[in-house]
Amino acid sequence: MTSVEKAAIFSALEFLASLAAKPGYDAENVEVGVQCLKEAFGVDPANATAKQGLGLGTHAYLDIFTAGCKALNITFDAPAAATPEDPVIAANPALWQKWLSKLEAKGFFSGVQKGTPEYNQLYQKALSKFKEKFDAKPTLSKEQKEAKAEELKAAGNAALTGKDYVKAADLYKQAISFSADGPNSHIYYSNLGAAQMYLEQYEEVIASCENAIALNPNYGKAYSRLGSAFVQLEDFDAAIDAYQRGLEVDPTNAACKAGLTEAKGKKNRLQPTTRDAPSAAGGMPGGMPDLSALAGMMGGAGGAGGLAGLMNNPAMQQMAAQMMQNPQMMAMAQNMMQNPAMMSQMMGAMGGGGGGGGGMPDLSSMLSPEMLESFRTNPQVNAMRGDPEMADFFRDMDAGGPQAAMRHMSNPAVAAKLQTLLGGMM
Repeated sequence: MTSVEKAAIFSALEFLASLAAKPGYDAENVEVGVQCLKEAFGVDPANATAKQGLGLGTHAYLDIFTAGCKALNITFDAPAAATPEDPVIAANPALWQKWLSKLEAKGFFSGVQKGTPEYNQLYQKALSKFKEKFDAKPTLSKEQKEAKAEELKAAGNAALTGKDYVKAADLYKQAISFSADGPNSHIYYSNLGAAQMYLEQYEEVIASCENAIALNPNYGKAYSRLGSAFVQLEDFDAAIDAYQRGLEVDPTNAACKAGLTEAKGKKNRLQPTTRDAPSAAGGMPGGMPDLSALAGMMGGAGGAGGLAGLMNNPAMQQMAAQMMQNPQMMAMAQNMMQNPAMMSQMMGAMGGGGGGGGGMPDLSSMLSPEMLESFRTNPQVNAMRGDPEMADFFRDMDAGGPQAAMRHMSNPAVAAKLQTLLGGMM
């Protein structure tokens, strides 16, 4: 191998190796190819000392190649400016020329000559950017948009069935983006409300359902979902109004009927009638024995955590009303009125403490061993201990007894679950 051949091979390999770091080339294949050529010719293009020894100095392969072509009068045609085969340039030739001129003024092609691979690569990059900015996207007809919206709605329904509520909501929103006021758009909005309901986004549910109703006032599902959102927000007047509006347009709507009954019931429980309201003396409704004697053990008659204060809790009022209809519970209430320790001991058993402590009499003096054991081992009590909403209640019960736990009775969810539990135990 002559020194000229070795220098040419060295320079060519050096150029090829540099391509691995440039976009548009498969770096791994380039590196493998260079490695094979290095071993075949015994030339290492990364050896700077060898480069100097071959007399190449700082000259790169393209510099040598370009100078040789120039000396030999070899020229290369630059890519046609208009590129007529490209429909974007053909449709906007003047705009393309202006785009190229602006890039050239900014030095986009600086350091490269037309006809070289580097120039062609930059040219294609410029063309891609131009097409990305100015290429007109095809527009869908109204029929195509409606068909696309229906496809997205079907996909949203499948996601809703699969309990992927986030995906369902996104698909319904996409359907709306294609058809915000089409013949089925009220369904898209209502279905979006259904997905948002599962995500507990109740304010968004209201907005979606109102949009559905505005598009189609006769669509009953939108009213039932609207009412459900108001129930979750405990705005029972608005819920009742939504259900009633739904029944006006569809008197057979079962969801609105059931929802109306539920909303009215919850409103009545929060706003008891005069007959059911607690007496001024702190007593309970309709002949329920006055339990104010237990106030002292629960933190005082007037304290926020006291029994008298709890008697104003709507959930406690409902519990008392149910107790009045159960002779066994009425008898126990009478016993608790005479022996306040009984409630403490009972709740202590529920909390796992086995007794009230603090000088409270032993529960066995008031309840049979069988009854006491039933409180301690009751599966309903054990099951409720696993309820996250009841975790704080039982933690305080175990640590400080009934008095410590009674503060949680101001939480409607806790009070309702205890009401169900005690009703089942009685």
